[in-house]
Amino acid sequence: MRTTNGIATFLDMATQLDLVDLVVLGDSLIRKGRFSVEDLVAAAERSTGRGSRLARRAASFVRAKVDSPMESRTRMLFALAGFPELIVNHAFYTMDGQLVRRLDLAHLASKTAIEYDGRQHAENPIQWEGDIIRREGFDDDGWRIITLISKDIYRTPGATLERVAKILRSRGVAVGPINDEWRLHFPEQG
Repeated sequence: MRTTNGIATFLDMATQLDLVDLVVLGDSLIRKGRFSVEDLVAAAERSTGRGSRLARRAASFVRAKVDSPMESRTRMLFALAGFPELIVNHAFYTMDGQLVRRLDLAHLASKTAIEYDGRQHAENPIQWEGDIIRREGFDDDGWRIITLISKDIYRTPGATLERVAKILRSRGVAVGPINDEWRLHFPEQG
């Protein structure tokens, strides 16, 4: 059976998916180690024909180390609203190089983080307890953790953007007026 590689699949899917879904696909392909972000961007730049403009735009948003589709969607909500770029899965290590903890999305200068918590965070007692202890550690280090859930992305994205913008501004981050492009991909569901 003939198959295509991940880059060809990404380029092909640019004719079928919207911007956010194509970024979700790109992030997941990068996470699986199929190729690098740079390889994807270069291939998208070379592409021509139907879907090539969307492929180039989506490739510019693809990032390494994204753990889940909802992390991609969360990042895209803020990117399309014009927020400053957030670091994906910023990691903290001990002095001897052991991973201690990570943040889904981080603004390092202001020590502000956005964490997307899926249902498993609440339903799994071990995960929930670990999250509490981990967040207390971040509090001790001066971090402000903003926790988002599904409704924040799918039902009330506008309120989510306003909430996060207010927190970032209070921590000295220049967040300009919110760009309305997010509305094309994240409609309010009331």
